[in-house]
Amino acid sequence: MKNEVKINWKQSYEKWYSLSSSDKEKISKYLSKISSKKERENLFKKEPFARRIYVEKLHRFDNEDHLLLWLYTYEPEEKYPKVTTIARTKLTPDIDLLRIERPYGKEPIVIGYETKLLGKKRIFDPFYKGLGETLCYFRYGINQHGLLSEYHMMFPMKRKIG
Repeated sequence: MKNEVKINWKQSYEKWYSLSSSDKEKISKYLSKISSKKERENLFKKEPFARRIYVEKLHRFDNEDHLLLWLYTYEPEEKYPKVTTIARTKLTPDIDLLRIERPYGKEPIVIGYETKLLGKKRIFDPFYKGLGETLCYFRYGINQHGLLSEYHMMFPMKRKIG
């Protein structure tokens, strides 16, 4: 990009809550000016902390992997992303995030999450597909399931950043 702004992504990520509002706004505007997903992905490959700010701090999701990263970051307990096998059994559909809660003196609770990003067109197709996939989790011995869906970030980034 022309007139590229110099941002220390790692430091900005680590000190996000102590950054001034103007610095946060500068980062948000910089990321929002990168309109193509391909350009953003190239930046994220070079600067992994830029992706973490985009997803974790600004809550922007270009794809289901971004949504999964956000969920993985904020879910407590023991967790495993993109589970494709359990006890040598191939899972179809796979489980986007498997979380295990181990309450003291009780049986573990196994929770499976499915993430779906809803687009502008055919908004309900991914939702119903995700709902069907989460219902399939019970046959693998999952105690609880959840479907996390979010709209694709094709909208202007005009929210207040805190």
